[in-house]
Amino acid sequence: MSTLNNEYAHAVAIIGAGPAGIYAADFLASNGVKVALINRDIKPGGLA
Repeated sequence: MSTLNNEYAHAVAIIGAGPAGIYAADFLASNGVKVALINRDIKPGGLA
């Protein structure tokens, strides 16, 4: 079992890998923010 340190693994979690979620994740990551992109489906793209 791995141990956790006091640092967070991600600074932001984005729920949904549709166009807006992908754009937001890309923008934040490009600016040095650690991002977790969480999606219900295997493929990104959304447009529910």
